[in-house]
Amino acid sequence: MIYSFWIFDRHSECIYSKEWSEQPTYGAANTHHSHNASISSNHSFGSNQGSVSSSRRASRIEGIPSVNTSIHPVAKRNREDDAKLIFGAVFSLRNMATKWAGENGSDSFVSFKTNKYKLHYFETPTNLKMVLLTDPSRPSLRDALHDIYVNLFVEYVIKNALSPQEFSAANPIDNDLFNNGVDTYIKGLA
Repeated sequence: MIYSFWIFDRHSECIYSKEWSEQPTYGAANTHHSHNASISSNHSFGSNQGSVSSSRRASRIEGIPSVNTSIHPVAKRNREDDAKLIFGAVFSLRNMATKWAGENGSDSFVSFKTNKYKLHYFETPTNLKMVLLTDPSRPSLRDALHDIYVNLFVEYVIKNALSPQEFSAANPIDNDLFNNGVDTYIKGLA
């Protein structure tokens, strides 16, 4: 299942987002269980290709009350806050993966996985950051993000003479061909 797709510009602003179904809940349902998280990066140690996976356990912090999700449904989340959280996670994890990878680590962060979701990441040559949130069982969708960039974003947004040259949170991507193309492509992956 694919939950959502996000595009961030080089200034860390969310310029496009689309959701297909409800995100997994992050509240009280699992506060009594440990959460697993793993970071996948793409770099080599003496070979041409390799991957590194790091796991870290985080447990419930005592003394912090849990949120009752039946009173505060996920649908009432603030989209701006979601965008900030996603970008913050991507920024931090990408920096860690790049530092671990050394000199050739500019393309080292590929995905982040928890027991609730998997974040797939692709960065374009112009520093656009594309993020897909999926269920954790999904294999890497980095190639799908590359396809969306090359076949949809470049074709329908960049090459569109009527499209603005810069986007921002106040002026996000609003292109019907791109929206429909992304929707069709993502539904084809499901």
